[in-house]
Amino acid sequence: MHKKIAITCIALSFALILEQFRVWDSLLLFLLVGTIPGTNWSLPPFMMLTCLTFAVVFGSLVMVSHAANIPEPSKKTLPRKRYSRI
Repeated sequence: MHKKIAITCIALSFALILEQFRVWDSLLLFLLVGTIPGTNWSLPPFMMLTCLTFAVVFGSLVMVSHAANIPEPSKKTLPRKRYSRI
């Protein structure tokens, strides 16, 4: 229980530090408008759409591949009662 509280407090303090550096605003502007943080450049809308599409497709493929690789439980040894007489 104490470990969960400590991790929550650390995460919240990290989020507050990022808020002081205005990282959330920069990230939101990058995703919505395409402005590159710290510069005056911005990406064209088609480039942002392409990048976001690739990110969504890649993320969904990773999630599907992890879901498909769940191994079936297999028995390590045979049952003793059946094969002990042979």
